[in-house]
Amino acid sequence: MKKALVLFLFCFAFSPGFFCDARNICICSSFDEAVQNKSGPYLLVFFSTSCQVCWEDLIKMKYFLHKQSIDINLIGVSRDLKEDLVKFAEMYSIDCPVISDRKGELYKKYQVDLEPFKLIIVHSRVFYRDSYYKDLQKREENIKKKLMGFKSKCA
Repeated sequence: MKKALVLFLFCFAFSPGFFCDARNICICSSFDEAVQNKSGPYLLVFFSTSCQVCWEDLIKMKYFLHKQSIDINLIGVSRDLKEDLVKFAEMYSIDCPVISDRKGELYKKYQVDLEPFKLIIVHSRVFYRDSYYKDLQKREENIKKKLMGFKSKCA
């Protein structure tokens, strides 16, 4: 019995997807594809995989939303190639949709020039928008205050 259990656990541990479930990785080509079957609000985090501050921002937001149980859909947006985004998502266990915005359509639509950048969309309208004129720490404080407002409304 013990041998069968050890064999099962050994096979299970080395099966594809044990350490990172590839089915949770969702790299999309458009906003509509990323939000399919999900109602808002949405938190868009614009980032680049080559900028550590940028992708740490995405990971921090993922952690903050989970820790605070805030009911908002997190979506990453990047100009990076899909292949690079898949590697990134696998490496850092990113399970939220990530949009590969190669043509920069969302960057243009929301007037995003630099990463990291965050905005909250509610009912197709921008509810919160980062300010390039504030330092990164102040921007983080501002977005967390706005997100905590969603927690009290959803509770």
